[in-house]
Amino acid sequence: MESGAGRHWTEEEVKALLSVWAEKSIRKQLHGTLRNKGIFIYVAKRLQEMGICRDWKQCRAKYKNLKYEYRTVKYAHHSGDATKTMKFFHELDAILQHEPATQLSEEDNSRCSAHETIRENNEGKRGGKPLSSLLSFSEIQASW
Repeated sequence: MESGAGRHWTEEEVKALLSVWAEKSIRKQLHGTLRNKGIFIYVAKRLQEMGICRDWKQCRAKYKNLKYEYRTVKYAHHSGDATKTMKFFHELDAILQHEPATQLSEEDNSRCSAHETIRENNEGKRGGKPLSSLLSFSEIQASW
């Protein structure tokens, strides 16, 4: 079985990931945690027990992509666009309904994306700047 990083997730693999993610202990650990490598190592191990060969990075990426897509669809629904949908929306809604809903402005959303990218690039490196010292895109533009 091919296990490369570029291999698409099957429906069965996503369902297995969602079943692990739906566990209360996993949800609790993931909620508000930025350093979650250990959690995803555990998730990958659980998936391997189910016969699914995915490493922790693949599990984390899929988790983040599903969560982003879910939030995009959820926002569209709140904005009146009921036509936007995704596979596994109801399963994700059941999992994520327990998280506090936060509505980000466009500026906050771009700031979060920039912080996340910088944080991921600095993971494991000494001397990375704390998130609080990073500038948002609009703050950088204002300094030009």
